[in-house]
Amino acid sequence: MRQASQKHATLIETLTGFETLRSVGAAGPIQRRWEQVIGSMARLSMRSRLLSASVINVAGLAVQLSSVGILVYGVHRIIEGDLSIGGLIACVMLAGRALAPLAQVAGLLVRFDQSMAALRSVDQIMQLPVERPPARHVYHQFTVRSAQRDALARGLADLGVGTAIHYPTILPAQPLFREPEAEAAFPVAARAAREVLSLPCFPELSDEELRTVAAAVRTALSGL
Repeated sequence: MRQASQKHATLIETLTGFETLRSVGAAGPIQRRWEQVIGSMARLSMRSRLLSASVINVAGLAVQLSSVGILVYGVHRIIEGDLSIGGLIACVMLAGRALAPLAQVAGLLVRFDQSMAALRSVDQIMQLPVERPPARHVYHQFTVRSAQRDALARGLADLGVGTAIHYPTILPAQPLFREPEAEAAFPVAARAAREVLSLPCFPELSDEELRTVAAAVRTALSGL
């Protein structure tokens, strides 16, 4: 399982960084790594096939030995009159049917090993540290929308909370992209530009100050 993962990782790295590998002349080391992974996988595959064949052969040998033992014992029982020929045949058939599942042990062992390898790989991934540990946010504003934006801004100013309008003009109406009747062509964006209002929300604000801003917004809205 691990070798297959290394093979896949090597292939993906080579394909995604092909131009870089050629420019820095790193094709040789990558090729050696690829050959090592392929050779290791081939050895493991051969070992797995050898183990499977050994288990199958041992199971077949057990079936054959049991049949021979039943025949030898059954012949003596027949001579003594304790068993009929039909009974001996039935015993041999039942023994073969009972021992036949032993041949499936090899497949079960291989699947069990693969399952355990996959479980260990997943467990190792889950034990890795997070790529981005908890950190403070970097937001500098919190934007709200109100149909009475100017009145809301005045009410917040009276309560000591500063506000700003960062995007008063929609992009199609900017001088570089000025289009005729831009607001009529983009009514949703135009309405948002008339309603957006930015509240203070930078990292230096304490939780208490943020709660004060939220309370001021509620108070200002209630007075509209």
